[in-house]
Amino acid sequence: MKALSDEESEKRKQAFISEEGLLVMKLRQGLRLRGREWLNRQSGRSGWRFAFPYSVLCFVALPLMLVGCGRETAQTFDHPDEQLEAFEVADGFEVNLFAAEPMLANPIQMTFDPDGRLWVTNAPSFIHVEPGVPNDFISVLEDSDGDGVADRHTVFADGLTMPTGIAFGDGGVYVVSQPHLLFLKDTDGDGRADYRRVLLSGFGIEDNHHAISTFRWGPGGHLYFQSGIFLHSQVETPHGVVRLDNGGIFELVPRKLKLNVFFTAESGLSNPWGHSFDRWGQNFLNGAAGGGIFYLTPGTPRLVRPPRDPLPRLMAPLTCGSEFISGSHMPEELHGLMALNDPKMKVVHRYRFSDDGSGYAAEELEPLLASPETERRDHLQITSPPFRPVDIKMGPDGALYVLDFYSLIIGHMTYNFRDPNRDKAHGRVWRITAKERPLMERVRFSELSRGEVLDYLKSPFGYHRDQARRVLYDDPDPEATVEALRRWVQELDSTDPELEHHLLEALWTFQTIDVVEPDLLRRLLRADDPRVRAAATRVLRYWLDDIEDPLSLLKIQVTDDHPRVRLEAVAALSYIPSLEAAEAAVQVLDFPMDRFLTYALRLTMVALEEHWHPALEAGRAVFGGKKGHLDFALKAIGPYGDELQSVDWSSSSPLSVSTQR
Repeated sequence: MKALSDEESEKRKQAFISEEGLLVMKLRQGLRLRGREWLNRQSGRSGWRFAFPYSVLCFVALPLMLVGCGRETAQTFDHPDEQLEAFEVADGFEVNLFAAEPMLANPIQMTFDPDGRLWVTNAPSFIHVEPGVPNDFISVLEDSDGDGVADRHTVFADGLTMPTGIAFGDGGVYVVSQPHLLFLKDTDGDGRADYRRVLLSGFGIEDNHHAISTFRWGPGGHLYFQSGIFLHSQVETPHGVVRLDNGGIFELVPRKLKLNVFFTAESGLSNPWGHSFDRWGQNFLNGAAGGGIFYLTPGTPRLVRPPRDPLPRLMAPLTCGSEFISGSHMPEELHGLMALNDPKMKVVHRYRFSDDGSGYAAEELEPLLASPETERRDHLQITSPPFRPVDIKMGPDGALYVLDFYSLIIGHMTYNFRDPNRDKAHGRVWRITAKERPLMERVRFSELSRGEVLDYLKSPFGYHRDQARRVLYDDPDPEATVEALRRWVQELDSTDPELEHHLLEALWTFQTIDVVEPDLLRRLLRADDPRVRAAATRVLRYWLDDIEDPLSLLKIQVTDDHPRVRLEAVAALSYIPSLEAAEAAVQVLDFPMDRFLTYALRLTMVALEEHWHPALEAGRAVFGGKKGHLDFALKAIGPYGDELQSVDWSSSSPLSVSTQR
């Protein structure tokens, strides 16, 4: 599996995009760059808050001018067999159709339930709800005979409005019906939702194709979902009003209805349409507008005001939906790779991650699946099948399932919302399998005993571990679950080379079922594997109010040998409102710094400013009297000095920061 050279990558991109798209993209990029340069000269600062007139030009006037560029294109629909024949599939793999219309219509997100059935949200009302009552719906697809094709189809719920996200939990499903977050449940066993409750409302819908979406359970049991730029959410919760402007990531503890802003798109991301966690609990966000893969930890310290600089970005195209590959069915060389969709270029990409200081570098490999252009009738129009991959998931059999929105028109800038060529009736699910490799045995988790479910926490297949945690979360006897989980931890084989990862899964399961386990946490904070120590430090961030003297623990983590552990500690310290926490955080400057650590530490210094800056003004010797530490903190809260302005944020080379002068 070879990586693409820069020349090959660019050639592939040119082969998949129309000249009209290139024209729009280049005009917008040119205006952005020149506008930013002008604004920086005028204000001496960077940031969109100074760019309102320019933003109007770039995002309102320009799209209106370009509406006329969209040529009328007759929507054509290929039979699935024709579309299948047109695919380019990576060597060693094959593709089959799992499901298609009329089972689906404008499908947006999918998820598997504990018994392996595929649930799909469908939005025929996309992209603009017409007068009347919308009738978007949830399809449930089942492959009852295991031949890789859905043979049973039911509608679980209808009457929804633009359902852009779905997740299982608490015996039902959490689903979007804009502007609401709903909880739906089947109470009488007929396969239809007969219980419907609005849990939260007030999510922004000004541009509904990137309203809250891409639901994903984190390993610690919190539900994450994204919101895009130009949206303004004001959500009333039992814990107070939560506001988010211009997009980001929400984090929800459903049983408590505790909603937080986990990450803000003002860190440099416009429309986040993909969010996935690797085996060690590190999460990555994919950008639809502007592209890129974002390693999220540096952008997650407590925010008290919008960041002034973008989060470091790993280069990638515009994408929608991502998944980490695992499981014995897939070749070992694919394990740990990210599969991510590019609906614009009609490609399912593969990316390999490697350590880059405290963060990661990403390398583009040859794609898994592509639908290339077959012909150009003129310099603007293409005739390839309208393959539009918008979601991707590992399935219960170890195959990769790709959700295909299947529409020629997906944009909202160059075509009218009511363009008659917008499709309302098609959608497909494709299934990617490895040739000559056995599929995995499908597991019905609902039929397993509690002990059998616990043993799936040891599985090397991420799908199994994720389902096991969710089933344990829904166990009707929580006390028995806690007792069984503690016994499971005690009975683990101390010679197992995967012991620390098994213990980490147990820690995440305790977090998922909302039980604090201090001894296990302390054990993993000092694990041999730095990836485990980093993950445990993330859990400590959420247990600060429940662990005795968490600051002392974080003082150790912030001086850990591994930079990713130090990064997690810097982020966690931002949530301890004290001068001592700020002084602990800057200790990271005594170790090699990189762009990820620098970004996180700046946010933490801003978050804790109200605790360290008054002490400085009162004449106290803060930060142990180290001038380098103080210089960094002052630059973080004020206009950047030459040292930080000169940082090359696209570079992976470490940034040296003097700690003593």
